Amino acid sequence: YRGIVRTRRILAMPTHNVKACFLNLKSFAEIICILSFIPTQLAFFHTFATRIEGISIANVQ
Repeated sequence: YRGIVRTRRILAMPTHNVKACFLNLKSFAEIICILSFIPTQLAFFHTFATRIEGISIANVQ
């Protein structure tokens, strides 16, 4: 019985480590996704701002 429990613990350890590793990878992927999303947002705001500037300059002239 003791041997069965020991082998079960040994088998449970890697699966737990794999789960933890997977969760870390998931959060890491989310961070990368957010970081890659920020520049596109900034670029969008930049083009939006320049477009508004162009419209306002055209209206003034």
